[in-house]
Amino acid sequence: MSQPILDLLASALPGVDLSDVARAYALLAPHLKAPKRPRKPTAPIDVDTSTLSDVELFAHYKKTAPYADLAFFADCTHADTRTAAAVLLAECFDDARQLTIARPEFYRRLRTLQDRWRRATAPYSPVVRRRALRLRILQSIAASESARARSRFALVA
Repeated sequence: MSQPILDLLASALPGVDLSDVARAYALLAPHLKAPKRPRKPTAPIDVDTSTLSDVELFAHYKKTAPYADLAFFADCTHADTRTAAAVLLAECFDDARQLTIARPEFYRRLRTLQDRWRRATAPYSPVVRRRALRLRILQSIAASESARARSRFALVA
């Protein structure tokens, strides 16, 4: 074990016999994994899918699906949701459009974003608009009926 590491351990673990620590490190060192180096970002590759076999095509779509799903969602939503999608894009993808987090975690975050968008746009759904229109029509009919009943031109039975 190198002297700087021993000095660091001595300062961090006062009163511990460092010969035991050094012996344990010497035994474990070959089995410890080196820390992962970050991947070098590469430019996104445009793939000619017409030349791929079915297996290669499926692998390509599986690899690029998260980015495509997020891009589709961002294109079809409002400006405030696009901002949140841009934040998700920055957090989850590198320059080569590769996921930097686990795939299930990405889809959990995307689903949360989609649910938030659905709740925000629920008042504007076609069903809600149709019901509101129907209610306004009935209110205007009722208002015109009551106005005609109060007018001097009302039919007297």
